[in-house]
Amino acid sequence: MPMRMLDVYEYRQTGRSQVVWLTAALVAFLLAYGVVNDASHTMSVVWAAAGVVLMWMLMRAPVRGIRVDDEHLTLNAWHKPRTIALADVSHLRATHWTDDANITVVYKDGTEESTNARDMPDLNTLALVLAERGIKIKDPGLMV
Repeated sequence: MPMRMLDVYEYRQTGRSQVVWLTAALVAFLLAYGVVNDASHTMSVVWAAAGVVLMWMLMRAPVRGIRVDDEHLTLNAWHKPRTIALADVSHLRATHWTDDANITVVYKDGTEESTNARDMPDLNTLALVLAERGIKIKDPGLMV
């Protein structure tokens, strides 16, 4: 019987760091403070610094995600990719600390590797994609 080739699954997510939003809030506060206290001499410094920092941060929008094909799971697929052979994976373990699940790759030799929760799709989608390739996710709350 011929082997069935599965589609390549890619999960990409772009997002701004929380530092960008914190910086934007700080700049808004400094501008409001300068206007209320009539500190026009410091306003130009705030505007210049804010502009440079925010433009730099907004230009650096990281792409996060994973890529799964028939033979490999690639973590951080678009920024410092880490390729893992599916043949070496025993299972994935999900641990819920917040609304997101922390996923740990458990290898057949017993070693473990943590992943970044922000790089992963929702747990049910990840479980379906990996189940097609013979990898299970151990999680008591999984709906698959």
